[in-house]
Amino acid sequence: MAACGAIFRDYTGGLGGFSCRLNVSSVLHTELLAIIIAIEQAHERGWFHVWVESHSQISIQATKDHSIVPWDIHNRWLNCFWLNMQIIFSHTFREGNSCADKLASHGLSIVNFQWWSSLPHFAYDDFIKDRFGCTRLRIS
Repeated sequence: MAACGAIFRDYTGGLGGFSCRLNVSSVLHTELLAIIIAIEQAHERGWFHVWVESHSQISIQATKDHSIVPWDIHNRWLNCFWLNMQIIFSHTFREGNSCADKLASHGLSIVNFQWWSSLPHFAYDDFIKDRFGCTRLRIS
């Protein structure tokens, strides 16, 4: 089982986000589906100018080389690029994206998909740390 999550912030500073449980087993599927769902959610809400940040370099590379995308999600991936949207893609390090990581972790505890029109309380501390550039080191 896998999960993904994303945080959205608009030009007014408004916040929202989602967590989603996924029935996939590969990391590549998970990372690409996170981007797909984020683009679909933005489009559904009428947000046509979007900046997508991901800690997955291969996913960012897939925005230029669609052959990287697995066949079973390839059409859904291409559909995101046929929407009438302006999308910028960039890489960010996982340590600078802890709020999205927290939302993804929450996705493991839910059945399917959950949208928040404001930042959920459990992700607030991570959002503040990301916002002010405080990195969260991953030590194992």
